[in-house]
Amino acid sequence: MKKAIWIIMAIVAVALISVQKKEAAAPLMITDLTGIDVTGISYRDYAVNEAYILVSGISPTEIKGQSYIANGFYVDNNEINSLQAQLNFEVLNNNILQLSDTDYIILYYDGTEKTIYLPYYNDVSFVPALQLYPASDGSTYYNKELTNLAKQAPTSDYQLFLDAKDDYIDGTDELTEFIGRANAWL
Repeated sequence: MKKAIWIIMAIVAVALISVQKKEAAAPLMITDLTGIDVTGISYRDYAVNEAYILVSGISPTEIKGQSYIANGFYVDNNEINSLQAQLNFEVLNNNILQLSDTDYIILYYDGTEKTIYLPYYNDVSFVPALQLYPASDGSTYYNKELTNLAKQAPTSDYQLFLDAKDDYIDGTDELTEFIGRANAWL
């Protein structure tokens, strides 16, 4: 019985995600980057200076700051312009950049913070190893036009699915609300 409910929940979650209306993503604009939290990256076993994230603006390029993946040390720059953010992941000395599909970083900027969701990536490094463009909702894209999705930020319905799954395991009944919302979408 439990397996059948899990299968139904998974099917409904996929349906919810696929039928949501796609709106053009808005780029993440940053003027003053004040920090990068890298503790959401699961693999951080690099020498201190071998792997880092460089956050810059595009058109014109202006380096906002960088954070070393191994220890989270952040280097700030003096920024002036509000620019579309770009993430450059760089790994040196023939290391492999490893990101799992649950990895994320948190950017601190302009008096606020934003969780940025990272895609799975496991490849030999070139400089830069990976370039991503974050959207204002925390999703990431492979191109600056934000049309080639790398990792979708969780939606409220997806979060409801996760909560319902956890509550089902705990024995509570948020599953009924989840199925009701799923039926409304379908």
